[in-house]
Amino acid sequence: MTEESNKTDAFIASGMGLLVLSGYLICLCHLIGPGDSAELTLAALKLGIAHPPGYPLFTWLGRIATFIPLSEPAFATNLLTALIGAAAISFLYLAARISPISRIGSIVTSLCFGFSATFWQNATSHEVYTLTILFLALLIFFCIQSGSGRPKMAIAAAFVLGLATSHQPTALFWLPGLALLSFSRQRKPGLNLILPCILLFLLGFSASLGTLIRATARPEINWGNPVNLSGFFRHITGAQYNSLSFGVSKATARTHLFGFPLLCASELGIPSVLLSLTGIATLFRRNRSSLIGFLLILATALFGICYNVPDYKPHLLPSFMAVAFLAGAGTDFIINKSRKYWKLTALFLIILGPGFTILNNLRLNLENRTTIVHDLGINLLASLPAHAAFIYGSDVTGNAVQFLQANENTKPDVFLISAEMLFSSTYWKTLRQKIPLPDFETALLRAGNRPKEQRKQRLVSVLAEHLIILRPVYLGTGLLTPEFFQGPLVEKFQLVPLGIVNWLLPKQETTIPKDTILHKNQEVWNSYKLKSLRRTYRLPEFQNIQLIYASSRNNLGMFCLEQGWHKEALKNLNASLSIPAPEQFKAVVRQNRQRAISH
Repeated sequence: MTEESNKTDAFIASGMGLLVLSGYLICLCHLIGPGDSAELTLAALKLGIAHPPGYPLFTWLGRIATFIPLSEPAFATNLLTALIGAAAISFLYLAARISPISRIGSIVTSLCFGFSATFWQNATSHEVYTLTILFLALLIFFCIQSGSGRPKMAIAAAFVLGLATSHQPTALFWLPGLALLSFSRQRKPGLNLILPCILLFLLGFSASLGTLIRATARPEINWGNPVNLSGFFRHITGAQYNSLSFGVSKATARTHLFGFPLLCASELGIPSVLLSLTGIATLFRRNRSSLIGFLLILATALFGICYNVPDYKPHLLPSFMAVAFLAGAGTDFIINKSRKYWKLTALFLIILGPGFTILNNLRLNLENRTTIVHDLGINLLASLPAHAAFIYGSDVTGNAVQFLQANENTKPDVFLISAEMLFSSTYWKTLRQKIPLPDFETALLRAGNRPKEQRKQRLVSVLAEHLIILRPVYLGTGLLTPEFFQGPLVEKFQLVPLGIVNWLLPKQETTIPKDTILHKNQEVWNSYKLKSLRRTYRLPEFQNIQLIYASSRNNLGMFCLEQGWHKEALKNLNASLSIPAPEQFKAVVRQNRQRAISH
């Protein structure tokens, strides 16, 4: 490329970054967002240790962002994430240009991925994946250049790979694909670069030592307390929590695998996926090494498919990026075939590809401006008395409450416990430092060899038996699945609904008067912030929060029905139906309502 061409591409790359940034700012969350956003913001604010692998570089960048004089630190960290996402798209354009893909094809690549559903969503609240994608875009850019007559770019790639691995060790999965992209121009690697590459990789990876350094300072936010080398390596590899993450069933993995093409279509748009199929045929004839390189990056989707988390799509972002590269190559093929109508064809493909992606995902991502996560944390804390112990199910619940406790000093004496983390020996040992619990092996023995939900409830039961002596114990509504009411907790304890939490009492305790229960519930429901609850959401994270409120009203209605308080039961069941929730759930509430009417 000439110097003038390089300047033009740099200008266009900046334009791509600014364009996607405008989209991210339109949809930017002004408070804490879904997923791990609250935890990561809090870790940045307190310079603490986030969940494995710790994300030290991201934490330090977030801490710098919180120095911006804004009223809300979450807004500052969300803005940082949007800026990182925009930078990633700028470098994605440049990486596509030297692939080589034409300018039009590179625009299609960068905009289709930049406005893909999951990347767009993760660029609007404080999440780690925009930095992951920035590293991958830089790596592709440096690796292709290293194979195109600039071998010293391999040293830059090694350093970035070290940084990427310190951020998320799964970056090592990209190595086979990156290696093929480096050799796609048939350049032999220089043996004299091996040692500098190793040293620069280790230098980049040394960023992970930030986790060990901060852990020794005993920060307020301190996942796993990795204060020694053994704990540090277990934390950055997630070894102590692997049993929680890789238990996805074969049936679920198979469903994810066969649903991947449709997922790509919903993320990037059907036109982009069709263009990517054309791109595969194009690169097969033109540059098979590049094709195989991108396909190997695409194949890293297998990790996300087998990852046992509610929303596995962010782990597929490198694969979606590979599809976007292929779509750019497919765009070039069609433009070349159009000959004298290439300008009209190029405009048509930009409108058809990125245009379709933007229109398809804009409404969805506008939902990120909601305050529903922040309101959930406020309402949960309003439900809990001082010094209570709150056992929750979903991470978003615990993260929202923990953020408000630390950032706004709201009921800091409420003790939070994750039911899901009770399967971790490290987490159990941490709890034993505060509660006189049996050892982890004894607790697992009591849980028995049963399905996971039943074992979880038995672990919660063991915890509650020892905890209830020290503090009032409350359970999150998300734990109260239909299987819950067939388990051991309801045999030993009485559950009293109180707003969106449930008071756990020993069965032998004196029955609480009707007026007291109804008054307390009326009081907390009247105190709740519910404006954000009444909207219709498409994002599953927000739908699940709405389900917490709807389920809580339903549970209170059924509790009243069991007590013979038919008028109050009907009132709460009607209130449950007024909250947006899945039709399947509403059908159950209608059945309960019919029972209340018939009584």
